[in-house]
Amino acid sequence: MTRSRVSLLSALALLVPLTPLALGGQAAAAPPGSAAGQTVQARPAAPAPLSVVNPGFEQGRTGWQFTAGTGVATNYPHGAARLAYLDGGPGMKVSQTVTATGRGAYDISAWIATGGPNGRFTARVNGAVAGSQTLPSASNYRRHTLGRISLAPGDTLEIAFESGDSWVNADDVMLSPASPADPRVRFLAVSWARR
Repeated sequence: MTRSRVSLLSALALLVPLTPLALGGQAAAAPPGSAAGQTVQARPAAPAPLSVVNPGFEQGRTGWQFTAGTGVATNYPHGAARLAYLDGGPGMKVSQTVTATGRGAYDISAWIATGGPNGRFTARVNGAVAGSQTLPSASNYRRHTLGRISLAPGDTLEIAFESGDSWVNADDVMLSPASPADPRVRFLAVSWARR
């Protein structure tokens, strides 16, 4: 076998696990060199769609709950014209609760700016913390993501911004299906024999 064919087969062996299933979502035939009768397993179904009401706070307080010391402002939005703000100090929160209609894992992102550290970006499922980030001091907006939050039908998901040592601004919240699988890279060692 020539070197170019060995290289091609090696590359294909690495790419086969990344290829989509055959048409119609059915299992594809086994890749060359695999055990006879072996098939590629079907991917899990995509999670049921979920959405955040008023993700950019352009409709004011619609869809969100606000405690004292919080609100909607126009002074420093990430996108469009409005943002949610929390004053500095303990106990303030802006949150929204969404009910899952199906099973799946989700990523929750938001653009957040802070005047000081120790604010929190948190996701709770049925009241229990499923993901959380302590926010650093960063006066320019940064995208923060809580990844792979698993939900089952009927679960309640709370997305919350919580106050810290100084002001917190939040904007442009995104809720999207998480990647169905974490990619894995495998290396294939090939030795060249001289004839």
